[in-house]
Amino acid sequence: MVGIGMRRDLSSDKTKLRVIHLISGDLWAGAEMQAWQTLVGLQKYCDLELMCILFNDGILADHLRQTGIKTLIISEKDCSAIGITRILAHHVSEYQPSVLHVHHIKEHFTGLLTKLLNATSCPLIRTMHGLSGVPPHLPFLKHIRSSVVVGLDHLLVHFFCQGIIAVSKDLEANLKQRRPNGKIWQINNSLELESEQFKKIQKRENEIRQEFHADSLFWICIPARLVAPKNLGLIVEAGAILRQTDLPFHISIFGDGPLRNKIQSQIMRLGLQEEITLHGFRADILEIVNAADLFVLCSSHEGLPMALLESMALQKAVVCTAVGGMKEVIQDGVNGLLIPPNNPDALATAIIRIMKDTGLAKSIAANARKTIEENYSIKKTSQELFTLYSYIVQQ
Repeated sequence: MVGIGMRRDLSSDKTKLRVIHLISGDLWAGAEMQAWQTLVGLQKYCDLELMCILFNDGILADHLRQTGIKTLIISEKDCSAIGITRILAHHVSEYQPSVLHVHHIKEHFTGLLTKLLNATSCPLIRTMHGLSGVPPHLPFLKHIRSSVVVGLDHLLVHFFCQGIIAVSKDLEANLKQRRPNGKIWQINNSLELESEQFKKIQKRENEIRQEFHADSLFWICIPARLVAPKNLGLIVEAGAILRQTDLPFHISIFGDGPLRNKIQSQIMRLGLQEEITLHGFRADILEIVNAADLFVLCSSHEGLPMALLESMALQKAVVCTAVGGMKEVIQDGVNGLLIPPNNPDALATAIIRIMKDTGLAKSIAANARKTIEENYSIKKTSQELFTLYSYIVQQ
């Protein structure tokens, strides 16, 4: 934890933009992956000073340190919300950022309060990684509390954020319905294909497939948090349809989340214990996806999932629902297969199509990689973000 009394070198070139990214860092999911990629891109391709302040030490913090990005931890395990705000206000006052960039509701509230306490004119920018909403099936009191928090977040974004970044065109359109006169910019999620993340992937497909007993069957991989928007019950239903064929397959789901017991119960109720496995979180997920035959996402809504971009960069055949940014990335039959949401028959049919047509699978995989190289480069999006910072600071 970084406290007020700790000495740090905050010397800086006053002519450069100074940007603080404020992120919880408690998870290693799509938003955290994209924040890391963004920071790496800004550091590599743009002339500015960066600092990242996290509320948790973990995988994101480790990645940032390894890439040499200045990283501070204000541990929410050791500090109250008031304590975090007080320490953050000290660092913001000392660093004097040109821009404060936040990523989620908690960071938005904390960053805004810090900005008001410091009476600073530093603009606040919020990246919307997806549509924030109330999770379904919450107990009554938790539902009320969540509704208040989400509603307050929307209100504060409307009045106090100088810039809102949408990670897909679909998300941009949704945000403009809520804030038609707002300052909303669309900047895609993207990847640094030359990063150590991809360079260090070990080519150990045979070893991985043996570990998961998938060396003699068609292996379907789904890296996803076990939460409602990922709609993982759909792949379980599709698995029941696939079992009626004579095609050998296995579905592996990698990730943790509050719906684990519910999904496991569905698997057991349909008698699919031999066909579908919940493996939990794996740090080596890119190597696992690289060894699989097919990547699937069956979400009910999305921003622009990093897991999809990473799988395409690994030259994997992909099947996903036509929602959010996924329908912007995937051209059906060219670089992936799109299916309507909440349709297990369509999902099973698409998977069978890939299983039976190896030529199509190879063509889709090659075009998937080409799509990422041409349209989702971190160099391009980092420069777009730097331009946005410069524009907002000058307003």
